[in-house]
Amino acid sequence: MSETDTSFEQALERVALPLARVMTHHGVTIAQATEILKQAYVSAALGVAGASATDSRISLLTGIHRKDVKRLRESDPRPPRRPMLNAVALGVAIWSTHPEFLTKDGTPALLSRTGSPSIDDLVKTARIDLPTSTLIEALKEQGLIEGDDPFALTHGTTSRAEGRDLMIMAFEKNLRAHLSAVADNLTAEPDAKQFERAAHFNQLSAASIEKLEEEAERKLGEVLLHLNQMALALQDEDAGSSEAMGRFSVGGYLNSQKPEPSSGSANGDDDAQ
Repeated sequence: MSETDTSFEQALERVALPLARVMTHHGVTIAQATEILKQAYVSAALGVAGASATDSRISLLTGIHRKDVKRLRESDPRPPRRPMLNAVALGVAIWSTHPEFLTKDGTPALLSRTGSPSIDDLVKTARIDLPTSTLIEALKEQGLIEGDDPFALTHGTTSRAEGRDLMIMAFEKNLRAHLSAVADNLTAEPDAKQFERAAHFNQLSAASIEKLEEEAERKLGEVLLHLNQMALALQDEDAGSSEAMGRFSVGGYLNSQKPEPSSGSANGDDDAQ
């Protein structure tokens, strides 16, 4: 094994740790995780070798037995579509950023079911293919609105979603987009590199971390709000175009672990700067 391969395996172990933690929390056993990983391997190998590749070829690329390859190729790994959750997320995004649904100070306005502005207007502006009453119930189920006509939005586009289903969807979409960018940077040609930047520090006091958290949340929130408004406007311009098939993801995150009293290093990481 080369030194590069060893370093990559060590990196994988560290990346896998938080994933294993959340899988354990949700009751996903090693047997279930292995099956998920096998399916991902087969799908990835088909992307490399082409859909016409033989089971033997896929087995050679992945190390998965041909019988398992055949079984996995015949199954449909795609998760069911979640139009309701997507509609909820889109509705919240537009409510939080579109001038029609904001107060003079830029905060989400109270919306009645009908009138102007209203949830009816939100459904039309977002082009949500759901009845207004269905969207209202979905927003209530996810804990995203309060009140009863008019309704108040309880979270903005830069805040954490309260609903468990939306949190799981965010986990999938955010982590998949970030990992895809990283994977492209490790496997793609130089001209196909994705933008990815981060800063890591681990010799900070709890007070300093709190200051950085406040500043990061404010600055990242401003950037994401601006890009969200810009993307929604461009989507409106592109609506109906046969070329409007591209995807764009951008995100921000912060991960802080305050030191325990007299604990020394904040997190045991070796990325100190």
